[in-house]
Amino acid sequence: MQENHDSELAGHSGLSRTYKQIRETYINKTNFKPTKAPMETTSTSSTPFERLAIDIVGPFPQTINNNSFILTMQDALKKFSYAILIENCESQTIAIELSKFIRMFGIPKSNLSAQGTDKINQES
Repeated sequence: MQENHDSELAGHSGLSRTYKQIRETYINKTNFKPTKAPMETTSTSSTPFERLAIDIVGPFPQTINNNSFILTMQDALKKFSYAILIENCESQTIAIELSKFIRMFGIPKSNLSAQGTDKINQES
């Protein structure tokens, strides 16, 4: 409601237009039911670095050291973030950088990643 009414960009279009805008944004047009993502049960970490989120961002323009990607890791409990520039997103490169992280902070009990679905056809 705040996004569609109180925002400086929203303006005050009146009750009918505001309602219509919210309805069009949040209602699935094919079956006219509210769209909701399925709920997932997750556990909260009880200690730092128990659960680690890992992702690769890029490619970006190449640096002078030939790096084009950023490997990011974030602790789920404390939200501590770690990022390192990497040359490519191959498994060996990621494993080397992940092992450096583990030597500094310890082995996480679990990790969360996109599992490389964007690279499945390229590594075959």
